Amino acid sequence: MLFLAVTLGFFVENQREHYIEGKREKVYLEGILQDLKGDTANFSSFLIRNNENYKRFDSLIQEIKTINSSTNTNRLYYLARTVWGKTERLQYIRRTYDQLKSSGSLRLIHKKNVLDSISRYFESLQWMDLQNELLIERQTLYAVELGEIFDSWTIDSIFNTDFSLPQSTPPLITTNRQQLNKYVASGKRSL
Repeated sequence: MLFLAVTLGFFVENQREHYIEGKREKVYLEGILQDLKGDTANFSSFLIRNNENYKRFDSLIQEIKTINSSTNTNRLYYLARTVWGKTERLQYIRRTYDQLKSSGSLRLIHKKNVLDSISRYFESLQWMDLQNELLIERQTLYAVELGEIFDSWTIDSIFNTDFSLPQSTPPLITTNRQQLNKYVASGKRSL
């Protein structure tokens, strides 16, 4: 009788553990789903903002192509500053996955294909980290080129006025075609 009571107690405890783990699995999967929804919104917003930035840079290139002594440079300054200042990095959410991984709770996810998909997705984010690092390097190079064409104080003043168009027509530091070409090339790589 004692053996039967101990066995039943063990069985009940085991069932309770499975029940609790099932609930935890559901909570974690819901957290992953919320993180993925947040990522989807972040990625969509990132694409929209960067597409707008590409359009600004294309406008800047067109204006640089036709630059001459009578060019109104305030729009050039504005476009150059907004391209550089509004380049975004891709952000993502790892909160639930990191919690699962650090606590050893990935074992709670019983469906292998779900676990594999989650792991592949979060491993792919390492590529995004690399892209963000490359973007920072490219923006640094672009900033150097920016300073060789445009007056840095004017560029800074545009930033300090919430990216508004300069009232004056500030001169460019150079209109040398080679320098302008180098600037355009570095800008294309930095976006």
